[in-house]
Amino acid sequence: MNGLVSSAADDFKSDIQKVVNNSKLDISSIEGQWEAFMTQVVDNPLPGIAKAYVIIGSDKRGTIYALYDHSEQFGVSPWYWWADVPVTRHSDIFVSASGCSHGSPTVKYRGIFLNDEQPALQFWAMENCTNGTGAALTGSPFNHLFYTKLFELLLRLKANYLWPAMWSSAFAVDDPQNQPLADSFGIVMGTSHQEPLMRSTPVEWDLFGSGPWDYTMNSKNIYNYWQVGVQRAKPYESIYTIGMRGAGDVPLSETENIGLLEEIVSDQRTLLTDVFSGTDITAIPQMWCLYQEVEGYYEDGIRVDDDMTLLWTDDTWGNIRRYLIASERNRTGGAGVYYHFDLVGDPRDYKWITSTQISKVFEQMSLAVDRKATEIWIVNVGDLKPYEMSIEFFVTYGWNATRWSLTNIDSFVSSWAVREFDLSAQDADTVASIVANLTMYLSRRKPELLNSTMFNLVNYREADNVLAAWDSLNHSASRNYNNLASDMQPAFFELVFHPVQAGYTLTKLWISAGVNNLRASQARVSANDYAEQVEQLFEMDYDLEHEYQTILNGILDAYTPFNSRFVDVSAGGSIPFTFTATSNASWLSITPAEGSLSNFNPEHGFKGFVEGDGGIAIEAAHATRNTTVGEVTWREIPNYGKTLSGVTPWPRLGNNESNYTVVAPTYREYDFYNFNTISETGNVTVTVYVSPSLNANGQDRPLALGVQIDSEPPQTTYFTPALGHRVGARRLGRSRWFRRTALYR
Repeated sequence: MNGLVSSAADDFKSDIQKVVNNSKLDISSIEGQWEAFMTQVVDNPLPGIAKAYVIIGSDKRGTIYALYDHSEQFGVSPWYWWADVPVTRHSDIFVSASGCSHGSPTVKYRGIFLNDEQPALQFWAMENCTNGTGAALTGSPFNHLFYTKLFELLLRLKANYLWPAMWSSAFAVDDPQNQPLADSFGIVMGTSHQEPLMRSTPVEWDLFGSGPWDYTMNSKNIYNYWQVGVQRAKPYESIYTIGMRGAGDVPLSETENIGLLEEIVSDQRTLLTDVFSGTDITAIPQMWCLYQEVEGYYEDGIRVDDDMTLLWTDDTWGNIRRYLIASERNRTGGAGVYYHFDLVGDPRDYKWITSTQISKVFEQMSLAVDRKATEIWIVNVGDLKPYEMSIEFFVTYGWNATRWSLTNIDSFVSSWAVREFDLSAQDADTVASIVANLTMYLSRRKPELLNSTMFNLVNYREADNVLAAWDSLNHSASRNYNNLASDMQPAFFELVFHPVQAGYTLTKLWISAGVNNLRASQARVSANDYAEQVEQLFEMDYDLEHEYQTILNGILDAYTPFNSRFVDVSAGGSIPFTFTATSNASWLSITPAEGSLSNFNPEHGFKGFVEGDGGIAIEAAHATRNTTVGEVTWREIPNYGKTLSGVTPWPRLGNNESNYTVVAPTYREYDFYNFNTISETGNVTVTVYVSPSLNANGQDRPLALGVQIDSEPPQTTYFTPALGHRVGARRLGRSRWFRRTALYR
């Protein structure tokens, strides 16, 4: 047992076992547990001490988490350094005599991946963590000064695992203090899917390797290269990445993959056995990341030993590709998830500002919990900033998944806002609403993918409505920013206000460019006004970036709005009649121009959705009836998707994980009335918007959606095609994203 006793004698290192024995403290609830802790006031813990508040961890990190948990409750945000959050000061601090406790976390290893860290994080670290000169061999600025701050942040968040910066960097080479420093902090080190056996590849291979990065031609040199990595990491707590990808993070070979990969894994296991002589190899943490085409190898039958963790991945856009099916969940090494908040790669980069909805993260990672993928969670966070809140939710949910549900995930942001900005509950809820709308707007289309034709300038005033929503959001964020104490404003600017202003400015820039193009095509002089506006907004974008750096020294979903552009024709009695409608204006068309009415009056007692302007738009949450079958029902996911929310069957493992037939599922009903099927001669087109979920239960169990209108036969759609074995390639070159638009005068 490791632990610490807090008493009047601060310089006194007590023997925790003596405290336990003397006070007869019951520690059975945490003894032998992974990263658990407890606290309690005890009497006579040591000679001369009548009473003490004891903090005990079941292991090293359990003790650390207990201390940092108290630090947070006393007023120190985990982001006090990284996001300039002021420390709340108190004249008195109180703890409960009965103490508190926390068992083992939901996810064993919880961490982040610094990736695509050029240019922003690398330039910043060069300015702040070096004298202007990076590491001798690599030029990297990521030394022990940088990692000291990062390791502290991870522990304050209750994370324990890191894939370090790896572009032009090599963790163990850049600074000889990096590896022992991580171990002293209690941070478990690993390497990414393309960096086997604790070597930063390709950087270290370019420095120390000999011959091509090709195991079919150069296995001896590659094996020896890996051996150095394992020997170097042996004294420290690590998770070893198994497998291999080709040079430049591409598939191994154009012609031979599965047999070659099996040979590579076998050799790597032999290497680990030799280096850890006398140690049971199943006790050495190992991970095989099923990234891109590697998942295809698994589907084609390649397997690894049960003690190795299978790390499933998302599609790099936040949609997990595969989970363990029921027959795979008894593996001793378990499974985990590699997730993305940031991407530099095909088909397009996204990394500028936060565009991840925590409701989406909850929906995807709760699936991982349900399906026992809880050995390792790691998320690609690019430069770390600006994903602060998303990172914290990801790790927090992995720390204790049982705390969060569909009904309270919004409270995470409210509580976060209270802690970060010392807000009242009401103001914190306002900030939660700002954050929910911000990430919803930015996730509709990643900022890097916006263009001048994204939002329709004519139909339903879509562009105007989008700008109005952004303008309202910006005003709300501005009011909150201006009402804060001056010492709170920098943190609010970094965490909330900047992404709102940046997203608003960019969206307005592109819409203005679209109006400029439209008006120029109409030969309107006002096109010039919009050209000038685009240029001004471009400068505003630069000013926002400068302020951030110097602080403190298409068309959306076709939801059709109900509006007043209609004529209501109704029966005043029980006598049926026909009608015709004509127009005296050439620009006005009427549909339908004729029809008939019987004595049915849809407004009499009707509750539901009525056609307006040729369409009926219904939010998923606004069902008339919700039918439950067994334990399974449809539940709302708040702030999910592009407008209000989403719905999903819950619990996910209901119905004993068996398939439903389309005629006997749990279902939702939406009552509506439309006008274009009079006399049953018209057609109805139903468009259902679903999230980009994948067939994560395996290709033999694809996701399906059944839709039925009235008594018509249900129509079943398998909306996610078979994934196939995507052969992906990441770009090695780094590029700065420039926003360009054509202006017309």
